[in-house]
Amino acid sequence: MSLEQQIAALVDSTTALTQEVSNKQAQVDARVAAKINELEAWRGSHLDEHPAIAVNFNARMTALGGTAPQQLPLAMGVHAGGDFWSKFDVTMIPVTSGLDPITRPPVVRELLQYMNMDSLYFHGGFNILKLTVKSITNSFGPYVFYTPYQHIFEGAFNSFVVYHKIVGKADWRWMDNAKKEVWNQVTHHIYAGDAAGAYTHIDIGLSGSIAVGDTLYLALPQVIAGKWNPQHRCPQVHNIYDAIIDVVGSGNLSGLGGTFAGINSGNR
Repeated sequence: MSLEQQIAALVDSTTALTQEVSNKQAQVDARVAAKINELEAWRGSHLDEHPAIAVNFNARMTALGGTAPQQLPLAMGVHAGGDFWSKFDVTMIPVTSGLDPITRPPVVRELLQYMNMDSLYFHGGFNILKLTVKSITNSFGPYVFYTPYQHIFEGAFNSFVVYHKIVGKADWRWMDNAKKEVWNQVTHHIYAGDAAGAYTHIDIGLSGSIAVGDTLYLALPQVIAGKWNPQHRCPQVHNIYDAIIDVVGSGNLSGLGGTFAGINSGNR
């Protein structure tokens, strides 16, 4: 065999080897991609199989304190620089099962349609908090308000899930400010690993281009033990305080005062 023939044979052999390696690499890539997809599917189904229990009292915001129009959900706190009521108007909007959907206020129907539950009957019942800016002359302080039971332990895995609709250009802390003028569900996964004493507060602040008339609609601010799958609309999940109130009795809880003052069978 001449030198030219030997070189040609070597080139052919090298080309064949390169093609074989390429084929093997493609097979490996395909198997890796398939395994990743399999693991992602398992991860999603595993999340869906976790129990979902809310651990913050009055997440449905139906237990109210004060007298309208200065009325707020129990266990919710306000700051806004110390003069909340001079800066904000508050309206509580009921979301109730058993009503003909066409009779519901538009903002309620928009939320229920987003949650895939705008039917005559549905599980749950809650209030929408409507918060409207009426004065911007002074500072809003470190936060405007905090959600019922804002203290979340970070040493164990928790999720904060809430529905919101932002009207105006202002930005609200803990909300997804990329979504304006429409209902949106935002999910925060909260976990600090080995920092057993770590915690955070769901303090809702206001920043950006704030104007009179800017409005935040808020519904079902739930602190859920474990990891909620953000791909799914979050229902009004079982709440540990509902079970406690059912067992102990609304009348007895009301007598405890503090957070539980004003609890009765009609608003609990």
